[in-house]
Amino acid sequence: MKCKSLLLGVSAILCSMGQVSAQDFTPANWKFSEMKTGSASSLFVKETCKSAWNIGFPYRAADNMNGAMTLSIAPGGDIVTAGKLYADMADAEKAVFDDFIQSASIVPGGDLGNLFCIKGKDLTEEDARGVKHAYNAPNTTLWFFSGTDLPLASNYRVSFSFRTILNPDVIGAALSFTMATSHYDGVDDGSYRQKEVECYPEFNEYWTTAAFDIAIEDNTDAKYAELPLVVKLFLKGGIADKGMLLLKDVTITKINQIDNTYVPAKIIEEDFVDTSISSTRGNNNVLIWSEGNEITVLDAKEKIEVYSFNGTLIAEKTPDFEVTTFKLDQRGVYLVKVGDTCKKIVF
Repeated sequence: MKCKSLLLGVSAILCSMGQVSAQDFTPANWKFSEMKTGSASSLFVKETCKSAWNIGFPYRAADNMNGAMTLSIAPGGDIVTAGKLYADMADAEKAVFDDFIQSASIVPGGDLGNLFCIKGKDLTEEDARGVKHAYNAPNTTLWFFSGTDLPLASNYRVSFSFRTILNPDVIGAALSFTMATSHYDGVDDGSYRQKEVECYPEFNEYWTTAAFDIAIEDNTDAKYAELPLVVKLFLKGGIADKGMLLLKDVTITKINQIDNTYVPAKIIEEDFVDTSISSTRGNNNVLIWSEGNEITVLDAKEKIEVYSFNGTLIAEKTPDFEVTTFKLDQRGVYLVKVGDTCKKIVF
């Protein structure tokens, strides 16, 4: 008990000195792990939905809101008319928004807890979780509204941990993030923050975190204070129709200082495992490992490809013998693909 008391005492002293500084401001409606499985429709503010690239600003939302989401879908697929708020849309286009919102789901994520999930109409990759949309909406953007209790004139770290599952023919997919405020400014000295994270079918089984250190400016405008942070997440290049997006809890923590390694964002390779990930697929019994600066592949029966984490093909070989090796110049994270088998190597 003395050790425990001593540790608690040290923690209290550090807090008083400002060394333990992170404060959690994650709104309840971004904590998917704590929600029941089923439809996530209750998270969406339907009144702000719009058939456009943006939902319009300043954004209006309920007082004392503890986080929420909304949706914009620009013309393309089953959306034809641009610039309409939900209340002014024709019934056919309202149906597209209604279906998207209703099919957004909270699904099991194994040790990660429950996850937020959207699933495209034309997804062919197998994953039993979630509900497919009934319509095509290639130009879809998800919007995340913070809680209304977020203090202004402060620094924050905003983190999105995600996994995308894409059809093999998807090219040019990305998650495009924009951090802003209710007036589409007020972050980073009155501007806004943007970062695009590319997504590839070869990385279907892996999780990534995009973490942003941002400064939210002060402002006396009541509308500005009402909604301190808005995150725009554009599902680029086929994710909305030919993909599946899984999200862990989206988190906001208040921090003392900006860490420039998180500007514009820090992209982190995660070792998360949810219920549908396996390290090998198909009937390929290939073995893959690393030692020193070499990657070794044993018993490959098909062409071997080595990719960097950003999707660049680094090397490829057609195996002539039981053992195939690759010498790499730089340490880092690589994906080795042999037929339907794909394995992450870190060295």
